Amino acid sequence: MPGTKEKIIQVVQSNQSKIVNGILVLGGIYITYRLGKKIIDGINKKDTQTKADDSPEVRQAMALRSAMNPSGISWMMSFDTTNTNNILDTAKTITKLDSVGTAYKNLYQNNLLDDLQSELSTSDYQKFLTIISGNQNKDVSNGGTAAVQYAKANQLVVTKKDVYLRTSPDATNHGRIYEMFSNKNIIRLAKPGEFSAMPQADRHSMK
Repeated sequence: MPGTKEKIIQVVQSNQSKIVNGILVLGGIYITYRLGKKIIDGINKKDTQTKADDSPEVRQAMALRSAMNPSGISWMMSFDTTNTNNILDTAKTITKLDSVGTAYKNLYQNNLLDDLQSELSTSDYQKFLTIISGNQNKDVSNGGTAAVQYAKANQLVVTKKDVYLRTSPDATNHGRIYEMFSNKNIIRLAKPGEFSAMPQADRHSMK
């Protein structure tokens, strides 16, 4: 009785032409997919670039990329020196982060927030998101949340519902390992109607 190995060899030998044809078909499908994706990416990139004059989101995406990849060579981004100040300055002008992310994806085929998390420290990445979430000109026309209000140092505030007083903004929804320990930045839970003064830091998150 032939063993399992011998049976497999027999099946392969008796179906060589079918296996080869199958590999060629799969290879053709993969190559077609890659070529099609490259063409579509190229079209999206060209279309997005033409909007640079009229779209602040496209210009903001370009500015963020330039700050992370000043050499302009994509594979050098990990070696380039990231200009954090330029990134945070650009954040102050962003009112539609989703649109900036879409423009960035079309231009560079990368995820904006993933690149920012790779290039910035944890605290600087949180600053970036905090600046955008607190922008009073933030666009909420498509159902986005209103600009977050942050208390200044020594400012007296009254809570409307149960909120955590934090030393830095809540970061539990960004999908990174360090956020597993985000409860470490909680000072305490404030109850509705409670007056609280925010000491030490310039900004504290109430969330």
